[in-house]
Amino acid sequence: MMKLRYARADKRGKLPRWIQEHITDSSLNLTIDETLQLSKHFLRQMAQPFKQEDQLGLSLLTLEQLQSEEMLSRINDITHKT
Repeated sequence: MMKLRYARADKRGKLPRWIQEHITDSSLNLTIDETLQLSKHFLRQMAQPFKQEDQLGLSLLTLEQLQSEEMLSRINDITHKT
């Protein structure tokens, strides 16, 4: 299934970058059963708790900025608009 649809680089280029980073040439020739096993492993890995140190540098805001009165006010405004 993956082989037929995403064998061409122009088709893979339309996928989100985080998916593209995990697609290898060897993953394009998998059977459905192999694809399901790989997907299960990926989802189990993503469901695991993470350490704060592993996430450093991934956020554009610091903890202090997130906890600031201004940010809390913005969050409060956004949540009450919906």
